[in-house]
Amino acid sequence: MLHGGGGYGKTTLALHFAARMRDRGVVVWWVSAHDESAVATGMREVCSRIGVSLEHIHAAWTGQTSAPDLLWRHLADFPHPWLLVIDNADDPEHVVSARSTRATGPSWLRSTSGTNGSVLVTSRDGRRQAWGPHASLLPVPALAPDDGARVLLDLTHRDTGQFAAARAVADRLGGLPLALRLAGLHSARMATAPPLPGLKTVRNFDDYLAALDEHFVTTVDAAPPHPRERREPRELITETWELSLEALRQRGHADARTVLRLLSCFADSPIPYRLLDARVMATSPLFTGITPEKLLTLLQALAELGLTEQATGSHQPQTTPVAELVLHPVVRESNRHHRDVADNLVEYATVTGTLLDSATRDLDYEDSTTWAQWQTLAPHCTAPLRLWEEAGAEALDHADHIRVAALSVYRCGRFLHQCGLYTQAEHELTAALEPQQKILGDDHPDTIRTRVTLASVLTTEGKFDAADTEFHTALAIQTTLLGEAHPDTLDTRSRLAVALRARDRLDEAEAEFRDVLDRQITILGAEHRQTLDTRNRLAHLMHLQGQVKEAEAEFRAVLAAREAVLGRHHINTLDTRSELASLLHVRGDLAAAETEYHRLLADERQALGEDHPKTLIAYSHLVMLRHDQHKIDGLQGLYEDVLEKTETRTRPDPHPHPRHSPSTGEIPLRKLPTGNGPTAVRGRAPRKD
Repeated sequence: MLHGGGGYGKTTLALHFAARMRDRGVVVWWVSAHDESAVATGMREVCSRIGVSLEHIHAAWTGQTSAPDLLWRHLADFPHPWLLVIDNADDPEHVVSARSTRATGPSWLRSTSGTNGSVLVTSRDGRRQAWGPHASLLPVPALAPDDGARVLLDLTHRDTGQFAAARAVADRLGGLPLALRLAGLHSARMATAPPLPGLKTVRNFDDYLAALDEHFVTTVDAAPPHPRERREPRELITETWELSLEALRQRGHADARTVLRLLSCFADSPIPYRLLDARVMATSPLFTGITPEKLLTLLQALAELGLTEQATGSHQPQTTPVAELVLHPVVRESNRHHRDVADNLVEYATVTGTLLDSATRDLDYEDSTTWAQWQTLAPHCTAPLRLWEEAGAEALDHADHIRVAALSVYRCGRFLHQCGLYTQAEHELTAALEPQQKILGDDHPDTIRTRVTLASVLTTEGKFDAADTEFHTALAIQTTLLGEAHPDTLDTRSRLAVALRARDRLDEAEAEFRDVLDRQITILGAEHRQTLDTRNRLAHLMHLQGQVKEAEAEFRAVLAAREAVLGRHHINTLDTRSELASLLHVRGDLAAAETEYHRLLADERQALGEDHPKTLIAYSHLVMLRHDQHKIDGLQGLYEDVLEKTETRTRPDPHPHPRHSPSTGEIPLRKLPTGNGPTAVRGRAPRKD
């Protein structure tokens, strides 16, 4: 376990080690541990990548079984050498207690004895009692003055004749690697700056040391301590980045400071460039007159001085331009808690909320082609609400802006639910519901919508009592305000019937479905999206009740309508086709099932791609179907092709980075049976509607 203060290079060391292990053929997984939700998301993704079935993942992440036990049981059987990196575990409870999964297992961290792997943790907490007896604690110290001087000389490409001056700067910065890097980049950049009037140039390390002293006195409002006194890392970083920002101001980039403050208000996760819309920022008094061209110049200036970096962990192809930027956690923390942000908290809360609303408003969470964008935006959605919470009583005068901020969190919750990340979806929807209740009231449409969606998530998680409370609270308000025949009231009843179905109260669920469906057909029409949702849910219920022919007829009708209304490639259409194919397979109509699987595959390959989890799941079902048909010719080749695509998804990211992304599913391949008799089709995961 690597431990040390912020800016000491723990993550950098872990990245280098992970890259070396990857080059030796070791499978590497990287999990961010900056909060409980990130740990849960990351560990779920690891389970998916090592071949855990979707059913087992669902059971563990909804609290039915132990998620840590599930993970470690499969890690123990993983046949290849592996390395699990858990980065930024500054709060040991996030990985030691496994609280975020509501699991029974005691910890995500266990002894790797008897496995093919190792676990590497980075943390600021180096206490033995926090990590247990199995951990090897390795402190990451500051650099000695001589080593720090060599770092500065390398960054500035200067000869050893300036070693003594470089050593003095390194000593002044306490050997903190991040501070040394910022200082070196600043010195290298300023050494080539043109001699503009009034510009204080830094031509050598003596100039830098003098500028550091002067700037710290005038900008940080504190006299520099005696060189022998111990310095806190944040103080050292503050000196270096404030000096760089002052240099940018002198070069005509005064707004760079405000842009850096804004970036620090987002989450500790890569920030997508598409979030930084200058046209939206220009509506804020903080960024009057800013344009996309000016913003680009400011971002480039910040990057040149090392205050921001391009994300190196993007899962995009190498030929695709990097679409995210990263702040070092210490730079982010220092700027986030700067006096500038505190003095303008309402403005920063407003602009971050407006930016996220603009980025998510038209991003359809039901369209799987948007999920890659959602993955980069999701970690940031709650950031504006945290700022508004910090604003306290002052926030009460800005209900409209808080409503906008909560809407982005609601959309994020819908996306996470669609992906099957139920615990995280519950967290986001709860985060949206609390300010909506407080600011907007229980009877506001936004509050009701969030409550109903949260109830659906709770149903999926098996938390039926909590779901029942939310459903009936929302339904009572809707019935009073909107009436029994309003589409929103009917949609809530349809979702409530799903909860009844999940609790095996099938007769009650059927009665509710049929009454709602009759009303929806009359009010909305037979092909309205909400009507089709209820019809699909009823068809699923009929299948459970053994009414196979009736269920098939209804699935076919829904499929035709969804293709007409939503298109062949919409995720709801694909789900209905998948259910129809599974029904045909289970009842033994193998030829018809094969036809449906081929249609499903064609549409998923076009809409989602060859390697998308849904496509691979359909391929794996086709493999099982052909075995049941005794079509042995070519079966092994098809199986190996699917297995190769599946293994491709489990290979480590060639550029591991401390970030997390929600899993979109897992490929339920089973071993090919050796007998000749029919085999049972693998049970499907619980529906997410």
